[in-house]
Amino acid sequence: MKVLIIPTWYPIGEDKLMGIYHRDFANSLNRFGIKADILFIDRERLRAPLKYLFMKKKEVINAETTTYIYKMLNLNRFGFHFQIKRYVEKLDKAFKNYLKTNPKPDVIHAMVTVPAGYAATVIGKKYNIPVVITEHGGLLERF
Repeated sequence: MKVLIIPTWYPIGEDKLMGIYHRDFANSLNRFGIKADILFIDRERLRAPLKYLFMKKKEVINAETTTYIYKMLNLNRFGFHFQIKRYVEKLDKAFKNYLKTNPKPDVIHAMVTVPAGYAATVIGKKYNIPVVITEHGGLLERF
């Protein structure tokens, strides 16, 4: 079985603990014989747009779990709907690149409902792949 994990957060950048459980979860799957990769869209803050222009936009980390990281600008200031649309477009493009070197996953496992869960359901529907979403917040029952 092949699982593609799409997390909302990942331990890179300044906070090395942010989303570490996503990587630990993927590593555990791989240890138990379930092939898991991570596809992460890193939303860079708008505070340094010139820095963004010159930074590497794609990174592959080959460790216990292969992790594909794609960068995009976080444009939440322009509105939630604009940002989520851009996130879905970026994830779709990253997923197409992923498929060039990897087989189609049997399951997409998204971590956290927005934005990863929403975007993963769009991708899953488009490519006919089942999607599982794990929500890590306790506020879900309020909605």
